[in-house]
Amino acid sequence: MIDLPKGWIWVSLSQLVLKLVDGSHNPPSKQSDGLPMLSARNIIDGKIVFDEFRLIKQEDFEIEDKRTNVSPDDILLTIVGTIGRSVVVSIGVQKFTLQRSVAVVRPLDGIDSQYLKYEFDTPEFQQWMIDNAKGTAQKGIYLKQLGSASIPLPPLNEQHRIVAKLDTLFSHTRKAREELDRIPKLIKRYKQAVLSAAFRGDLTEDWRRENPDLSQDAIQEDQKIDAKELPKGWKSITLDKIGQFESGGTPSKEKSNYWGGDIPFVTGADITNLYISSQNARAFLSKEGLHSGKTAICKPKTVLFVTRTRVGRVGIATEIMGASQDLSPYTCSSYLFPEYLCHYLSSISDCLLANCRGSTILGLTRGFVKSLIIPLSPLPEQQEIVRRVEKLFKAIEQMEAQYQKASKLLDRLEQATLSKAFRGELVPQDPNDEAASVLLERILAEKQPKKTAKPRK
Repeated sequence: MIDLPKGWIWVSLSQLVLKLVDGSHNPPSKQSDGLPMLSARNIIDGKIVFDEFRLIKQEDFEIEDKRTNVSPDDILLTIVGTIGRSVVVSIGVQKFTLQRSVAVVRPLDGIDSQYLKYEFDTPEFQQWMIDNAKGTAQKGIYLKQLGSASIPLPPLNEQHRIVAKLDTLFSHTRKAREELDRIPKLIKRYKQAVLSAAFRGDLTEDWRRENPDLSQDAIQEDQKIDAKELPKGWKSITLDKIGQFESGGTPSKEKSNYWGGDIPFVTGADITNLYISSQNARAFLSKEGLHSGKTAICKPKTVLFVTRTRVGRVGIATEIMGASQDLSPYTCSSYLFPEYLCHYLSSISDCLLANCRGSTILGLTRGFVKSLIIPLSPLPEQQEIVRRVEKLFKAIEQMEAQYQKASKLLDRLEQATLSKAFRGELVPQDPNDEAASVLLERILAEKQPKKTAKPRK
């Protein structure tokens, strides 16, 4: 333990609370209507979120509420699963009860609820919870262990000063985070604007003026379909006219000779960047598995188009590999540059998602995929479009990296501020404040039930 400032003391959490209970260990059955029973999933970013919760009958609620009886200024602390998230219950929040994954902490008079909540947020307390969590399938903190946690306690007035200072500082970081959180949306819109300009022909308009001989039509007249406001030399054409789709599949897991080789086998989950190699794969086939007829054989330059579950992801194979049923591998003809197709499919991802069908597994139908229309420019212009798009995307990726860096710096700043506060270094001490030891002695005395004098005979 660190040395505390004069007037501070170390105490166990159980000494500071009037109530320390968890929610129901045997939740009542769900109902279509009723009263809310929340869990750890409803405590997010210092807020109570009434979303995806269990509804229980009125009579069940009354029984469960006798245990938790959540009141304003109580602190809710998640203690099972995602542990360590906390919130102070505000006045006016609707009535609810809790499952076991959330503990109710009710501080004694003389302990600032927000001070205790901030203590729960410190990196030191968060690490203590991780170190003391028990369980195999799902880690959790037992109430007795939680009650033994050591808490640095300053004088009451200093508690208030610490809370006021943290509130002010965190209001600034919250505003900064709100501004930062706009960046991913701006980046997404910027990328979409680049792609839209690319496939309208706007991105390479100057290139066509400078290279009139390279922007001639290379698609035969009987292959095209009607074009709408496309640049000269471009055509609108369905994908089945300028390439070949295959069907992916998974070889039998029961045949051990199909697996364990050195040939990558990829699923939709493995398509996470533009170029896909064995480094992306989580499973590997033998030659027998690859040629079993149960999977698509993808050669280098094959476009790996995800058409089930993670619809819209797209990549390019860099080596021979097998593809699962999540994918519709596509081999481009000589008229189509694979990277050009990948960027086009990325530009219509919202349209692809809107056309998914299925009850349990969403996906695109074979007919829809084959009839996808692509605005096709001459091959030299396709290559120029890809070059310009990837140059702009590289600049955007640098912006994303700066955003991630700034976001992490904000996190570290908040954690460092919390640590500083609970070492007694954030606000000045006042020698006139009542010492924490005296405060604790007084509130513990008030906690004890008063003895009533026996009447005289």
